[in-house]
Amino acid sequence: MIIQFFAFWWGVLRRSVALWLERNAFSYAGSLAFYTLFSLAPTVIIAVTVIGVVLGEEAAQGQIFAQLQGTMGPEAATAIEHAVAQSRIQESGLLPTLLGFAALAVGATTVFGQMQFSLNTIWGVAARPSSNSLWIFVKNRMLSLTIVLAIGFILLVSVGLGVFVRAALKAADDVLPYVSLLTRGVELLVSIGVIAALFATIFKVLPDVVLRWRDVIVGAVVTALLFSIGRTGIALYLAYNATASTYGAAGSVVVVLLWVYYSSLILLFGAAFTKVHLLARHKPIIPRNSAVLVKQELLDQQSVRAQLSAEEEREFEQEARERQHEAELEAGGAETAGTVESRQANEDDEVSVDDTVQGADVAREEPMDEQQEAATMSDDTLCLEALVEGRVQGVSYRFATRQQAEAEGLAGYARNLPDGSVEVLLCGPRDAVERVADWLEYGPEQAEVTQVTTREVTLDKPPRDFTTG
Repeated sequence: MIIQFFAFWWGVLRRSVALWLERNAFSYAGSLAFYTLFSLAPTVIIAVTVIGVVLGEEAAQGQIFAQLQGTMGPEAATAIEHAVAQSRIQESGLLPTLLGFAALAVGATTVFGQMQFSLNTIWGVAARPSSNSLWIFVKNRMLSLTIVLAIGFILLVSVGLGVFVRAALKAADDVLPYVSLLTRGVELLVSIGVIAALFATIFKVLPDVVLRWRDVIVGAVVTALLFSIGRTGIALYLAYNATASTYGAAGSVVVVLLWVYYSSLILLFGAAFTKVHLLARHKPIIPRNSAVLVKQELLDQQSVRAQLSAEEEREFEQEARERQHEAELEAGGAETAGTVESRQANEDDEVSVDDTVQGADVAREEPMDEQQEAATMSDDTLCLEALVEGRVQGVSYRFATRQQAEAEGLAGYARNLPDGSVEVLLCGPRDAVERVADWLEYGPEQAEVTQVTTREVTLDKPPRDFTTG
């Protein structure tokens, strides 16, 4: 049992590292560091505004900068404090104030747009092409602003918990021994809990994937632990590396960039860990309605040629002949033009390929369509009857089920029952049926599913298409 436990988590960790490296986490972390440099000050200002509603602006600013100094170090915190002071909205009327707040909101949400793109890459999904791109842009900005406000609220809870814990332990100073040591331990647990809540919110809301809190909580806790360990290592590195003094006046900015860069690497690893852990528990990855799954495929030269048109095939053959002839000339073994032409005349469809380009791989990513998904399905068929209970009655749930079933090439039906539940029949390849059956527990975003009961059935004449009744 213990061996299986460690084998499971070792496999999750190993595959997480492989996915993290495969999806170019270092490049995306650099992009996040760049965008964060411009979004950090507006984010802090909005967080101060949220906390200031309860504690007052000066107290809120003091608490936030104290946490930044404890997390990032005094030099980085001072640089952020100066940036915040320069970015504050001057009180000069309603319209300038609203415009200033809008500018702050755009600045604060920029980094979360890049973060969403990076997380989508880790999860293997992409936004569905849409003609209404302006609305999608506004929707994503509002979503990012919600994350910023949530960060302010979580920091407010963190401050309140910290004050409560310190007050409670101070009151017990005369009764309990080692109160100072206990205070440090409790504050560390509170800090890790707050960081885990922040990561869980990001992992749940930002990616274009349907996820529940229990799907992200393990990854968020692991990321919070790695972040707590990593920030100590980053602080030691910056302290002994003399980075700030090396870059002179720009040293504090470089310190902020380095800190955010290493933190972004930890964030992306946490996303990879969350995905691998979800797959290890045999849970499907279901994109939101506004996104599609992306299939990554490696194509060699023969696979590329198979997709060329007749004209492109002739151009490809001519280019291959020219490359071969140039290679022969460079190698000193060039043949006469007549010999080459006679050999080319005897060639039909066969093309000699230069060894320097043969076998080269080309990476291509494209959304999976219904035919591609159906081609990968198992021949083992299954008919499954499901009863979905909860607040799911309505056209939207039935048509969402039909959309999922047709995307998997399944037949069957989805119909409402008098008690408000939905009866679903799924017939088709076993693995596709099981994927849609798992999806039934999620359903569309507006549905509230409380229970899904399934059973295998045998039909004399299985349906040929999917209907809604």
